[in-house]
Amino acid sequence: MDNINIEKYSNILSNGANFNFFTDLLRTKIIGGLISKDIDEKVIDELKEIIDERKIFNCPACGESIHIGLKEITYQCDCGKSINTETIPFQKRYRMKKDFFDSLKNFFSQKFIYFNKNFIICFGEKIKTNFQHDGQIVIHVTPFDAWGKNNAVIIKTLDTAYVDHFLISWDLFNKTIVYGEREKLFESILSLRRETIEKQIDWKEINEWDFEKLSLELLENEKKFSKIVPGGKGPDQGKDGFGYYTMKMPSGKEIQVKTLIQCKYTLNTKSFTFGDIQGYVSRARQHNCNSLLFITNGELSGDAISATESGAFKEKDFYDVDFFDAKKLMDLLEKHDDVRIKYFFTPLVK
Repeated sequence: MDNINIEKYSNILSNGANFNFFTDLLRTKIIGGLISKDIDEKVIDELKEIIDERKIFNCPACGESIHIGLKEITYQCDCGKSINTETIPFQKRYRMKKDFFDSLKNFFSQKFIYFNKNFIICFGEKIKTNFQHDGQIVIHVTPFDAWGKNNAVIIKTLDTAYVDHFLISWDLFNKTIVYGEREKLFESILSLRRETIEKQIDWKEINEWDFEKLSLELLENEKKFSKIVPGGKGPDQGKDGFGYYTMKMPSGKEIQVKTLIQCKYTLNTKSFTFGDIQGYVSRARQHNCNSLLFITNGELSGDAISATESGAFKEKDFYDVDFFDAKKLMDLLEKHDDVRIKYFFTPLVK
């Protein structure tokens, strides 16, 4: 990339002296300054593609501080003085080469896809305080983090509401360069994200009416239906909503499908049986529905799952039964941050 092989620096930077100097170079590049250090010649040699060596001196005529490339001999000061740097004292300074820094920025600003999730790495910023929430998982890699080398935490969640911004320890920088190591890091972040979201979701924090609204909002976000009409409340109604969509046949003929959306909230992870589902199928047919979508924060029994997956409820003019259980709802709440935050992260407005 940009004539610089980024990945080859993973091994080079695993050397402590190299990595410490690289960190100093990066810090000063971001700030816009130079650094002065006694550098081991081996480090200079191994990082030669990274280092821009400078010499700094004062103009003998006007006293202005000047820095130029180490190999440059003459310099024309703004005051008009022509300076031969071989005849005056100077000090050596270092900074990161612009082309290498630009290569790093380009490399880390690309999107990485892992398990159908878009990752992007924010590389080199000082402190990030304003977060964008656009469906991407953002990893912040900065030489300005304050973690010590012995800190056991290597990944920190920066945004506990959306759970989409993470800071990783600077010591893991070289792992973000190598493809295989980067994949492992992504896997760790997705695991941490899931665990954090699961801790957010406490079904005791909502009631059955909130559960119905939450379920319908998830369906709206999923765009599974062209139209959703909420049902009435009360045990005599037997319905929580109707979903409508058009099914297109190979010939082009369109068939209108009406689905009963039945939501069942439980506080004890109840397992709904084949008989329960059969009863809701009967209700769906009473409302002239062609299908049933059963949504619960509990579970379905093994026989109920087997029946729905085998098409046991199919009849003439009744196409099928589908269901969302606790695991499916968790997947949807992980995907749709707005619904999750509305019902679980912030207090509900009653």
